[in-house]
Amino acid sequence: MELSISSWHFFQAIESSPFYDLLVYTFLIFIYALFVWKFYKFMAKQDILKLDLTKYNRAIHPTLKKIVASVLFFVEYILILPFVIFFWFAILATLLLLLSRQQSIQQILFISAVFISAVRISAYINEDLAKEIAKILPLTALAVFALNPSFFMIPIIDKIKGAIAFLPHITLYLVFIFGV
Repeated sequence: MELSISSWHFFQAIESSPFYDLLVYTFLIFIYALFVWKFYKFMAKQDILKLDLTKYNRAIHPTLKKIVASVLFFVEYILILPFVIFFWFAILATLLLLLSRQQSIQQILFISAVFISAVRISAYINEDLAKEIAKILPLTALAVFALNPSFFMIPIIDKIKGAIAFLPHITLYLVFIFGV
């Protein structure tokens, strides 16, 4: 089905109207808020994965049972958990990178690593505290950047390309987070 000329003009009129801007910005803020909500709910848990791989340990002999439990622990906490934490680190760092104006890429990566580490440490003390910490930075960043009139004039592609040069720093930060 082809768009008629009048339909095309209709879409052009919507795209240049304040309604379009309202729709796009509302959707972007909703997606960001949804991310923040999922992020803090997930990262603030003491046991992030809750895979309970021990249910797959069907060994009967005590020594074999301990070996299988060790392998399952290794799989859950040494293989799977680092990828999950890297995912959240990458998403948070990317969002902060896109939202920041004055911080360098290295500062943003450092802040992201410190932030995630602090949330993970506080999750072992009190999950409610961890939830509050996990909400503070992303929601404050949203408020600050939403009130900045030149916010959407950021050279996003240049920032993402610049982040690739900091891969050794990213690796160091991730090793630190995994250690925590």
